[in-house]
Amino acid sequence: MVDLDTEIYRLLNKQIKINEFRYLSSGDDSDTFLCNEQYVVKVPKRDSVRIAQKREFELYRFLENCNLSYQTPAVVYQSDQFNIMKYIKGERIAYEQYHKLSEKEKDALAKKEEEAKVLAEKTGQKRKKVTKESVMELLTVETIEIEIGYRLVPLINVEQGGDLLERIAQIRRQTALELGIVLPSIRVRDNLQLPPNRYQINLKGVPIENGEVYPERSLAMNALGGADDPELKGISAIEPAFGLPALWIEEKDKEYAEMNSYTVVSPSAVISTHLTEVIKKNASEILSRADVGQLIDNLKKEVSEDYVTDLMKEITSADVQLVIQNLLKERVSIRDLRTILEVMSLQAKVSKNADFLTEQVRQALSRTICKQNLSETGELLAITLAPDVENAIAQGISPDGQSLTLDPDFTRKLLDALNYELEKAIKSNGTQPVIQPGILCSSPIRLPFRRLIERTYPQIFVMSYNEISNNTKAKSVGVVKVAPTKTGL
Repeated sequence: MVDLDTEIYRLLNKQIKINEFRYLSSGDDSDTFLCNEQYVVKVPKRDSVRIAQKREFELYRFLENCNLSYQTPAVVYQSDQFNIMKYIKGERIAYEQYHKLSEKEKDALAKKEEEAKVLAEKTGQKRKKVTKESVMELLTVETIEIEIGYRLVPLINVEQGGDLLERIAQIRRQTALELGIVLPSIRVRDNLQLPPNRYQINLKGVPIENGEVYPERSLAMNALGGADDPELKGISAIEPAFGLPALWIEEKDKEYAEMNSYTVVSPSAVISTHLTEVIKKNASEILSRADVGQLIDNLKKEVSEDYVTDLMKEITSADVQLVIQNLLKERVSIRDLRTILEVMSLQAKVSKNADFLTEQVRQALSRTICKQNLSETGELLAITLAPDVENAIAQGISPDGQSLTLDPDFTRKLLDALNYELEKAIKSNGTQPVIQPGILCSSPIRLPFRRLIERTYPQIFVMSYNEISNNTKAKSVGVVKVAPTKTGL
């Protein structure tokens, strides 16, 4: 039996956390070991073998895309010291063992091989028959998908203590309660092309965000802001959901970090929090026409089919979808669908313009909008616009209300002034947790102003004074002022 070199064992443990490890075989070229009953580790004995194995693994990667009827080795990790492949279970018989078999045993083995060959041929024929169907399956695009590197696989393995799948199930329930939409199934799969510790979130087949986590560590964030504790050591990182500076710390330092005002979360919590924010930011894209139809059908069951049918006489499901998407773009819950349809049905007699209907619905949902934007003190913290700023914006709105035209110099000064007030409001909070105030303005300019700043400040809420409910206490934390442009003769 061959023992694995200590240094190679240490490097291997960095790639795959070793739970079980045993020797398999030793040949002229390599020593082979089995790790966690999942991976085969090959340790080349000389440089020429390392070069040959690189060519061998290139062939394996090619075969992965050949749609063969049998399994081929999948390369997980490759280096000069060792190589990792996925373990393919099966029976192996050596040449010497074969000659020791009886004629009856040899016949049985030959029969078994013939059956395997026939099965492979049938499988190949079946593949030919379903080629069209298989291609059609390839056209299917998952609405939301998470791809993970191989070192993150334990996070979805319940037997290894992984709780990521459970957290995703909780996200679906939470989204239904907070936003009022039912998410489609969220697929999680491993991707060997990703770096071992990386994950990426796909929306309709397109990667939109990614991050990196360390399964054996926890992420620590300074809740009070400021410089990190010099006694706390770890891997510097940026929290992926909100862009906060953080440290990946070892488990032994977790208690110390928590005692020193750090928020400490698990790798699964990091991914699930990031996924939640991605869903909130893209909820309007996730919601389909079919989803809207399902929501309307559910309302018919809850209230009355005749009542909902009567409301839909003035509007279509397409109208409802546009308004709902507008609400979700600003993270407004659509759970109160009954109120939304009632307002739309009534206001559609005036205009069926989606923006007009959305603003009317927002006023009807004032309590909901205020509640979701309250600070920890129960106040609505917001920055207001100076009267002359509001007038300038109002004058730049087109007669149909669909576009906003402002002087470029004024726009630059406006955004600079807004940024200044936002930073001042955050800094004035002292050592308390960071709060992000919103913006209050008059109703006619709310939507144009929101569209003006949404690319720069996508997460800041913009409300009109008409959307403040009677029992909500609003507090101004700043006023946006723009100095008039100097003109000369």
